Amino acid sequence: MSDNNQPESIITNDPGIFETLEKTNPIILQPHDRQETEQDFNFILFCRDLATAKLISNAIADSRLDPDDAPQKRFIDGEKQLLTAILLEVANSREPTITGISKLMADIYRHGIEQTFRRSKNSDVCRIARPLSELPANVQESIIKIVANCKLRFLERASISHNRRRDRFKISGFFKFLQPQPEQPFDFTQLRTKPTQILWNSSVSYPPESTRPAAAAFFSLAFRDLLINDKGLKVRFIIPDLTDLGRLPGLETITILFKTLDILLETQVKDKRSFQAFYGKNNADTIIDNLNRASLANSVETAFRICSRINDKQRSRQRR
Repeated sequence: MSDNNQPESIITNDPGIFETLEKTNPIILQPHDRQETEQDFNFILFCRDLATAKLISNAIADSRLDPDDAPQKRFIDGEKQLLTAILLEVANSREPTITGISKLMADIYRHGIEQTFRRSKNSDVCRIARPLSELPANVQESIIKIVANCKLRFLERASISHNRRRDRFKISGFFKFLQPQPEQPFDFTQLRTKPTQILWNSSVSYPPESTRPAAAAFFSLAFRDLLINDKGLKVRFIIPDLTDLGRLPGLETITILFKTLDILLETQVKDKRSFQAFYGKNNADTIIDNLNRASLANSVETAFRICSRINDKQRSRQRR
């Protein structure tokens, strides 16, 4: 556990915990209708290179898996390939927003995978799409439907569902934070240079399955960028339930690196069954063991003490 006298940056997905933090450079990032106190976070802008597009595609695809529905994993590899091609193509386009994704999905429905991506100027996109276009037509159709109606559903309040009669996709106000987009991706390295407090604020009005893909994308990017930029301030993640984030790619390896790279993870796994369903039993056990070996028990107790302070504050308000 870090010395409390040393400056550090903190990222949490719990508004109550965020409220108790001493604010020096507070930032609120919210995966739905943006308020004046919040900043834009457009994960599409991160996907300009193949490695990042794959990372985010894996996070989105796996976080949408239903632990009780094994058959939906049938086309998971194809789904990840299509998601990667979509994110990579849109991120390098003139419209790296959900509108850009919606237009591309409409083209895929209208013209098919082969014709849509044949026009791409990105060689990686063409290479990824080629084996997909060689699959049987019924398999391609299934993959497209799953990606549009399930994997990318979190991009709007209802769904990015295909309107066959009008041959287009409807877009609602959900995820307005993607538009207008900032010129550059969010800079996580600022947490290493200046004590910063970030709240990833998922509204309770949306079910976890709607916000989990965005959370998986956000925390996957945060972990990756802070592991790469390992010099400077310590960074503390306070996540009351790790299961809420879905499946973060490579977490079983990442948790080994945390302690040596000045990253603290205060968390617990409340639903071990769901956690094992996301990661597989062996990987889930490895992650939990890594957290235990990193002596994070005291950090978890710190999180619980913060929660206790929140409860005390609420009780005090009620007495008034």
